[in-house]
Amino acid sequence: MMNEVRADSAKSAIYNYEQAQNVSLEASASFLRRFNNGGRGSPCPTHVRVHDLQSLKGIRDAKGELSSYQEFHNSMKPEVYPPYRSNAGFVVSSKGVSLYGKDGVVAKQNLEPQNCRLDVYSASSWPFLDIQGNFWLEETWKKSPKFEIYDNFDRKYPQPDPSKTVAHIKEAASVMQYAADNYYHFVMEVMPRILLLRGILEAHPEMKLIVPKDTSSNQFITAYLSLFDWIPSSRILPYKTNGPPGERVKVDELFWAEWPKVESETAVTTHCLAPAQNLRETRDALRDAFGFSADPNNASAVAYEKVEPVKDPMVLYLARTGASMRRLEGEEVEPPIPNH
Repeated sequence: MMNEVRADSAKSAIYNYEQAQNVSLEASASFLRRFNNGGRGSPCPTHVRVHDLQSLKGIRDAKGELSSYQEFHNSMKPEVYPPYRSNAGFVVSSKGVSLYGKDGVVAKQNLEPQNCRLDVYSASSWPFLDIQGNFWLEETWKKSPKFEIYDNFDRKYPQPDPSKTVAHIKEAASVMQYAADNYYHFVMEVMPRILLLRGILEAHPEMKLIVPKDTSSNQFITAYLSLFDWIPSSRILPYKTNGPPGERVKVDELFWAEWPKVESETAVTTHCLAPAQNLRETRDALRDAFGFSADPNNASAVAYEKVEPVKDPMVLYLARTGASMRRLEGEEVEPPIPNH
């Protein structure tokens, strides 16, 4: 990707942004406590913990084996494609959590007597989370004892109602994330998450799978999900990717897939890129689903190596010239390819 800012300046900006995000989370923690108390009392001390998942128990590998992150990390060999370095994804399980807002952010509210406690679970996307879009906030920065709610949507949605019942599920798996219903993010991030969760889903046949609600004109999410016969439609639980912030679903035990950030030696670490290992797994799963397999044991599929070669092979390259963001370094566009 084109480096449009100096790496040191970008790191400084990200650090300052993270501090601002922490302030927003503290305001959300204070909101949750006072909102559940009918807005009574004064703003309370807040404690926010953003888990990077690297210190948690409850990490599961592809076979569903439980371990700590460190044990899992040590068992995996990182892959390096200069300048990028990636570690494979993993599955996390936690009890008594909720999904918040349009991105389905996983968080847990702890109602301690003297504190406003909020635990937020994030790995590859932190600190690039839309806090105001996923959580209601109390305007704690005003230093006023009055309970005031910050409205990030400027009255587009009604104020939260404490009497409203939140959906409650005993056991579920989630692939929700930032922009989960966007084509790129679904194929390149949500699909790898689904495949990481396959072992868990097959071991728990009654478990629901929370996926972004398909509102696309061509129903691409539904089409992709239908490729996997181990995910019957009866197990799919659509999650709205729009609407107001706030708690949407309580889950007694939730499983979800994550991975460490893909690191770069020369640029700022990105947050919308799955590890190479999991992208290959997704490619292979799609190849098998469409009947092209490199697996000699897959008798029902056409061997990929035996596909009749094209007489005049070519590579179709989609250029990003003119794009407002994520332009590629050194990209040169050839003249249009003549019709064949």
